[in-house]
Amino acid sequence: MPYHPVDTQHVLMLLRQWLKAAAPPEGVDWLDTQRDALNDGAPDEAFFTAMAQAPRRVGTSLLRLRPEDRSEAERARAGWRPTLWTADQAARATLLLVYDDSDPVAYGDMLNHILRGGDRVQAAALYRALPLLPYPDRHLHWAQEALRADDRALFEAVALFNPYPADVFDEPCWNRMILKAVFLGVAVAGIVGLERRANPVLAHELRDFARQRRTSGQRVPIDLWQAAGDAVSNHVVDELAAELDGPDVDTAMAAALALSRSRDPRAADALAKRPELAEAIRKGQLTWERLASGSPSLRAVG
Repeated sequence: MPYHPVDTQHVLMLLRQWLKAAAPPEGVDWLDTQRDALNDGAPDEAFFTAMAQAPRRVGTSLLRLRPEDRSEAERARAGWRPTLWTADQAARATLLLVYDDSDPVAYGDMLNHILRGGDRVQAAALYRALPLLPYPDRHLHWAQEALRADDRALFEAVALFNPYPADVFDEPCWNRMILKAVFLGVAVAGIVGLERRANPVLAHELRDFARQRRTSGQRVPIDLWQAAGDAVSNHVVDELAAELDGPDVDTAMAAALALSRSRDPRAADALAKRPELAEAIRKGQLTWERLASGSPSLRAVG
């Protein structure tokens, strides 16, 4: 990946624009003053003080993103979806982007100071900002550490609406993230890059997870198979084919959706045995989004 994954000045402009709609005017003025000071060479002490003060200065309200704002974010950084960002997170991302990044070691030391400081709210803001920061490959171990931590908020800051994992994680790390999301009950639809990073190993691991859940009498999350994308094949096809005729309607519809994405010819044969589900998928009546929402009209489809 490039030294800078984004046009920093353009992203700073977007963040300031969104903050003007979510933060008090005096908070935006305060942030402008901090930016100017950092650009003029303010010491690290001033930077860390500003990072700590951000929530009190700009507030913690959600950013009020319009559809056009979401489109701007996507154009600025493919996969970037700041829909869950708060004003203080946007302010902290601004400070991280203004910080002197000419020395990768010094920049890493700054991140280390924040993440080792014990402030999990600051840490979550940093993790959400990962797709925007310079030297993306150098931050991999921090993202992996968040996935291992027993802290759902930090996990979601990395995993949800964040293109960094799909761009940087290797396959084993990606698969571990998906399985942990399923285990925690985190909606996988919020994970960027599901289709692109689908792989056969993950599909088989999801099958094993589903079997373990059923064996222990626990319900299998209906969105589990969404993460398998088009990698469903071989024995996983057999597993899903059996679920098509099971007693649970949601499970059958999830199996149908997964089979519809598979490139294995046997998946089409299996799905042909439930023509009403295949037709609903073709018409767009049955989708992962509608299944997750529990749309009442899906009852008739199932």
